This record gives sequence, structure tokens and C-alpha cells, in this order.
Amino acid sequence: MDSIAVLKKKVKDSLRFAFLEGAPAGIALGIMDNFVNPLAVALGASNVQIGVLNSLPRLFVSLSQLKTADLVERVGSRRRLIVPAVFLHALSFLPIALMPFLVANTVLSPGVALPLLTLGYVWCMVSAHFAGPAWGSMLSDLVPVRKRGSYFGRRERLLGFVSVLSVFLAGYYLNWRVAGPLPTKKEEALFGFFVVFLVAGSARSISGYLMTLIYEPPLRIKEEHYFSFWDFLRRAPEGNFGRYVAFVAVIHFAVLMSGPFFSVFMLRDLGFSYLTYSVLVAVAHTFALLSGPFWGKYADKVGNLRVLRICSCILPFLPILWVFSQDVRYLFFVQILSGIGWGGFNLCSVNFVYESAIPEKRTRCVSYYSATNGIAAFVGALLGGVLANHLPHLMGYRLLFLFLLSGVFRALAGVFLLTKVKEVRGVV
Repeated sequence: MDSIAVLKKKVKDSLRFAFLEGAPAGIALGIMDNFVNPLAVALGASNVQIGVLNSLPRLFVSLSQLKTADLVERVGSRRRLIVPAVFLHALSFLPIALMPFLVANTVLSPGVALPLLTLGYVWCMVSAHFAGPAWGSMLSDLVPVRKRGSYFGRRERLLGFVSVLSVFLAGYYLNWRVAGPLPTKKEEALFGFFVVFLVAGSARSISGYLMTLIYEPPLRIKEEHYFSFWDFLRRAPEGNFGRYVAFVAVIHFAVLMSGPFFSVFMLRDLGFSYLTYSVLVAVAHTFALLSGPFWGKYADKVGNLRVLRICSCILPFLPILWVFSQDVRYLFFVQILSGIGWGGFNLCSVNFVYESAIPEKRTRCVSYYSATNGIAAFVGALLGGVLANHLPHLMGYRLLFLFLLSGVFRALAGVFLLTKVKEVRGVV
């Protein structure tokens, strides 16, 4: 077998392993993204504590990602950075799982457990996202340009399907745990969270093993390809990529202003069960993964920017629609719309970055893009936690006013920033 055939087989096998890796990753990420806040609510966290829980990890993620490209260049490999990070992410679920277990057994008080949970979540988020730019750079080198939309769409559909299933099963399991007599409900729920996060860590370990089987295309970086984060910020207003990063950063700011508090609103203010909460979350994920292949194929034909413009018209309405009714049946349809809008936005926002940067600069561009978004998310989540206790009531709830503000900022980002961004490739 000649060298070209061997290389093609390596690439083909790697794309298959990368695709399959989406399944265990979906379990871990689905639980990480959707059950840390409910755990904090079960421990009695205040709005400010929820804000800190969601903001502090994003700040550390941003700071760590500023060094991702430098470390890739130092070690000379993206995979040598990715694999240890994934196994560290798997291990990070253990301290998170121990918090509810120790509180349920009266070893720790909730007042002590909440700061420790925040520290554990910092570890979890940093290890989950630190090598993300390197992973995105490596995978985009493996996938042909014209197939990126469809490939990433199919992979996101697998990851999303498994994520939906894990969210639903975790919610069902937690609901089953608290179905007993009232005095034992809190302890049963806390033990349920212990099991849920242990499962997440085990799944991520499988993900780490699959990562070791993926071939890494050679990466040649020259000195002229280097640019610092400050160089990036200084040039941002002048370039198309910089204007795009500003748009996505404002979106992240607006989303994290309200995002962490939807679970608080459902579980604490509206009194929804874990099962109802999980169904509403799963509905959004389901329609995100169902719409993903459509968005991917459409983006391959008309460009990622066209999809982003369509979805940016949907995103502002998603938090505002919660103001008009809190009926579960109504929110079910709101979540359908949410899944469709975010399905396209999440897929094409990353693909736009991949296509904006040459391979030699891609890891660094993704790192700075992610770091900027993380800083914006940190400010948004922290501000949301403060505002949640001081905003006026809207329809009987302070958090609804926060949701309204989030929608307004999303709309402003689309009107004033996205309109200045241009497509970066020709379309069919």
C-alpha cells in the first residue's frame, strides 16, 4: 500500500473515531451543561452564587485559552495537548459528584459545599474547553472544506442525540429519587446528583480513549504566523474577523446574562420537577440536532454568514417569549424554536472561524476567539447574578426582567455588529 493510500486510510479512520467520540462526549457535556445549576439550586444557592458559579469558570477558561496556541507550538502537537485535557476533564467530575454526596451525609454544610462546587466547576470547564481550539483546528484539517458543514452537522447530531438522552435519563432518575416521602427528598436528590456526575466522568474517559486513536495532520507554523492577543485586539476593528468576533462576544455576554437563571427560574420560582425541567431542556437539544444537518447543508450552499443572519433574528426572541407565559405547554414550543435557532448558530459560528483563518493561524485564531467570548460570558454571568436581585419585577418575577434585557442585547448585536461582517468564501 503506497503512502498516499495509507494517509487516506488514516484520515478516514480518524474521521470515524472523531465522529464516534461525539457519543461519550455528549453524555459528559450534556450533564455538565445542564445539571450543575440544578445541583447548586438543590444546595440552596442564591442568585449571586449562581452568577459566580457560571462566571468564574468562564474567566479561567478564557485565560487558559490565551495560552493554548503557545503550548501547541511548544509541544509541537495538538493531540498531545488534547488527550491529557480530556482525561483531566473526566477526572474533574469526581469532586463535583462528591459535593452532594458529602452534604447528603452531613460531612459538609451547603455553605461550604457551594464554594467547593464552584472550584470544581472551574476545573471541569477549563479542562473541557482549554484544548478546544486545538481540537477544532485539528479536526478542521481532517475534514475537506466543502464537507465541513455536513460532517460537523452529522457529528453534532450524534453528540446532541446522546446529550438529549443523557439529560432526559438524568432528569428521570433524579425525579425518581425524590418520589419518596417529603423529609427525604433533598437527601435523595443530592445522592442522585452524585450518581449522575459519576456517570458523566466515566463517559468522558471513553471519549479520551477514542481521542488517542485520531491521526493528527502535520502542522507547520512559521514565525510570521505568530500574533499576540493584544495584536488581535488592536487589529479587530479594522478586519472582518475582528468585527465577527465582536458580534459573537456580545451574543455570549447577552446569553450568559440570563442563561444560568433559566434553570433557577424553572426549579425554584416555578417549582417544576426535575423531569419537567429535563424535558424542556431536552426539547431544545432535540430540535437543535434535528435542524443541524439542514443548517449544515444549507451553509455549504449559501455560506455560514447567511445562516448566522437568519438565526440572529431568532435569538433575541427566545428569552423574551418567557415573559408572556410560564405554562409548560407554551414553553415546550418556545424550546422548539430555541433548538432550531441555536442549532444553526452554534454550527455556523464555529465553521465561520475555521474558514476565516489559514491552517497555520487557525489554532491561535480559535484560541483568541474563544477567549474573547469567555471574557464576555464572564462579565455577562456576573452582571446577571447582581442584576437578578435588583431589577424590578416583571409579571411577578425579577428574572423575567433579566430575560427581557438579554433579548434586547442580542437584538442590538445583530443590528449593529453582524451587519458589518462579510462572507469569507465563495458559495455554490
